[in-house]
Amino acid sequence: MTVTKKVAKQGHLLEQMGFRIKEVRTQVGIGQRELARRSGLSVDAVHRLEHGHRNPSLLTVLAVAEALGVEPHVFLGGEVGEFTFSPAVHKLAAFLEGQPKEVVASTVRHAKDVAKLVKG
Repeated sequence: MTVTKKVAKQGHLLEQMGFRIKEVRTQVGIGQRELARRSGLSVDAVHRLEHGHRNPSLLTVLAVAEALGVEPHVFLGGEVGEFTFSPAVHKLAAFLEGQPKEVVASTVRHAKDVAKLVKG
């Protein structure tokens, strides 16, 4: 494979990973500023990452995955829309399954408050 093809392939992978990060972030319901806060990145770094203009280190990928509550492998491969939540999210979902809407809504509100305190 020529150098040009390798660079093109790497660029495509970075764009794919950025698309997946943005997709998961959107599904989680947070903006770039909140992802930046949770992951310890700048807003500009999140923007460049989501647009495939940044080649992130493994530590950056791990920080973003943790901030979004997913396993890092979801940013590479697989069908768009399929991603795996962390075990803690699965435990919470199992607990909330079958609970009244009010309990679920209250838990979500409290979880957001806890996240603000922990990462704040």
